[in-house]
Amino acid sequence: VLPVAGSQSAIQALPRLRGSARVGIISPCYAEHAEAWRRAGHRVVELCEASVPRALDHLDVLVVVNPNNPTGQLIAPQRLLEWRSELAAFGGWLVVDEAFMDCTPQHSLAEHSHLPGLVVLRSFGKFFGLAGARLGFVLAHAGLL
Repeated sequence: VLPVAGSQSAIQALPRLRGSARVGIISPCYAEHAEAWRRAGHRVVELCEASVPRALDHLDVLVVVNPNNPTGQLIAPQRLLEWRSELAAFGGWLVVDEAFMDCTPQHSLAEHSHLPGLVVLRSFGKFFGLAGARLGFVLAHAGLL
């Protein structure tokens, strides 16, 4: 676990940790994800959940907001772990923004964050109404942190 100054700081930093990449983002979602990856020079493709399995072979990174903001849609942990496995086999990442996971903690991937290729972002302030606290966490394997 790496404490950060809000999950927004992690959203801005992660794209700088990879060379030029093909990044899929399940959309619609929090727009800062796509903007941060584009700003860092990566090629971003917005996807719907149904198109992800076909797209995985062509991606280096997949970003998922789970549960989604603004739709509230929740993707099952097993499906996300399958996507992580496919991406990690070729050095790819699954980035899961769990900023609103506190209402449904049983769906969190936090306990799996030691797996290569999985990055979980958590935000303290959103659920507890303390957005000004600017406290977030990145959960990932030690080498990435």
